[in-house]
Amino acid sequence: MLRVRLKNHFLPKCRSVSPEGIAIAVILTFLTSILGILFYDTVVTGMFSVFLYRPVKRYIDELIRKHRARLQFRDFLSCVASCLSTGRHMEEALKETKAELDKIYSSKDVIIIELVIVITQIESRQADVSQALSNFAERNDVDDIDMFVHIYESCRRSGGDFVSAIYKISDLICQKIEVEKEIKQIISQRKFEGKIITVMPILVLLFLRILSPEYLSIMYTGLPGRIAMTLALMGIYMAYRMIERITDIEI
Repeated sequence: MLRVRLKNHFLPKCRSVSPEGIAIAVILTFLTSILGILFYDTVVTGMFSVFLYRPVKRYIDELIRKHRARLQFRDFLSCVASCLSTGRHMEEALKETKAELDKIYSSKDVIIIELVIVITQIESRQADVSQALSNFAERNDVDDIDMFVHIYESCRRSGGDFVSAIYKISDLICQKIEVEKEIKQIISQRKFEGKIITVMPILVLLFLRILSPEYLSIMYTGLPGRIAMTLALMGIYMAYRMIERITDIEI
């Protein structure tokens, strides 16, 4: 009876793990174990993957979410502009936009989830249109969405042509995405070279471990050796971060 209860208790948790999560856990365990063997002569460091899993998974999910939100936001702008050009108010335009985007995206996509939240806040009088859109921008932290909200508030206060502004924003976002693709293609080779330079000390250490393990034995036996290997690992990480910041160009 106890075995059945334990099985029913843990089975949903096992099923809730996504394939991406399993892949991240396996890669983290492999990397931390390899680094532990090379720098500390132990596989105990593989246990650190338990603590690294959540922040790494959260970081990757956030990057994917922002990228998808930005791409889906272009379709949102086009639908909103079309609705507003027919004389609809923003609240009506948001509802019609959601109906149109439901034909393209699923209920799990970022833009659909956010539209449901925005419309719910407006209908339940938790926030007006401006505040609901501001909350939408804060939750996603995407520059394009922030720009859309600021322009909407400015046009609403000054009586500007909001429809024309939306079309201009849409064109600007498309241009930004194209320019970013071109920049990534240009610097991709430099990034690859930087990663090779970062990995070279680890490869040298691996060759020494294989060809002449006694040469490094002193680094794994005393405290000075452990400190030196820790400093070397920190130096490699700092070099990697420096290369990433140099090659990370934002528009």
